[in-house]
Amino acid sequence: MVLGIIVTSDRHPEHVVGLVRAARERGHEVRTFVTDEGVWLAAHGEITSLNRDMGVEVTYCLQSARLRNLPKEAFPEGIQSGSQYNNAKLIQMSDKVITV
Repeated sequence: MVLGIIVTSDRHPEHVVGLVRAARERGHEVRTFVTDEGVWLAAHGEITSLNRDMGVEVTYCLQSARLRNLPKEAFPEGIQSGSQYNNAKLIQMSDKVITV
């Protein structure tokens, strides 16, 4: 199963990490799109390790980052910039989608 997670908030990163960890332990593929206030987590929060440590595809909304004055350099290597097109593709390619 492919689980898509859309992160729109910078609150409760521990829940996002816990959800991803539980899905990965069960052998599920996980893809994450980070937008709105969630971009703060992709730049500075705990979810920056999802890509590196758990092999999770993490894409952040470039427009959301620009609106918050976060340059591309603020995001760790491996986290991709994208657009709402990436969000739409995540939804289309996922068996289940959760918005946090």
